[in-house]
Amino acid sequence: MAKRHKIDVYFHNLWGGEIQDITLKFSTSKSSVPVDTYTSAKLADGEKWGPLQRTYETGPDAEDFDFWHIEFSSPSDPSGKFSGRNKFACVIDSDVPTDRPIDLWISSEESAFFTGYPESVGGRPGVAGYTGFPKSKPGGDYTCFTKLEKD
Repeated sequence: MAKRHKIDVYFHNLWGGEIQDITLKFSTSKSSVPVDTYTSAKLADGEKWGPLQRTYETGPDAEDFDFWHIEFSSPSDPSGKFSGRNKFACVIDSDVPTDRPIDLWISSEESAFFTGYPESVGGRPGVAGYTGFPKSKPGGDYTCFTKLEKD
């Protein structure tokens, strides 16, 4: 039987300017796990939003994928409406401690949306490990990322 968890999530605007009309959605493809949706009118550059609650499952019969989605508009350069890929998956497994938050951030330099899970997941193959400091050019310092699409 799957075990349901909640974890705090913080979103950081590292776009280089204010962003507006922000929607974040956290979901799985399993219908018994609700979609957590959050909206904000605007967020200044460098500002942090949260804590937001993320619901996820681990264990037998748990959902295999945890999906993250963002939509926002930017009046500054680069300007326009942007969104992340609808099925951007980054799995939260039992290695992720629920007593430390997950960070999400966007970067205009890479035009990308990043997730940073607590440090304990750094030992997984192919994951450099997140140190807890979102930055505009993260290099390998993130857990998963997707390119942003301009609408």
